[in-house]
Amino acid sequence: AKADLITLIAKSRIIPSQEFLRERWGLRSKGTVSVWLGEWERLGLIRRQQDGRVKVTRIGKRRH
Repeated sequence: AKADLITLIAKSRIIPSQEFLRERWGLRSKGTVSVWLGEWERLGLIRRQQDGRVKVTRIGKRRH
């Protein structure tokens, strides 16, 4: 899922929603997606920013 997300961001620059990722990854819960995104954000792999009513996900800078 992590590699898929990085590829999606690199190709399209837009992640439509956590629901989109949930369906794409065959998960039952958006909560799982949220936990994963939070962890990857803490690791510096991605960064999320509020843009109106949604969070925009981008490739982040790794922390050293």
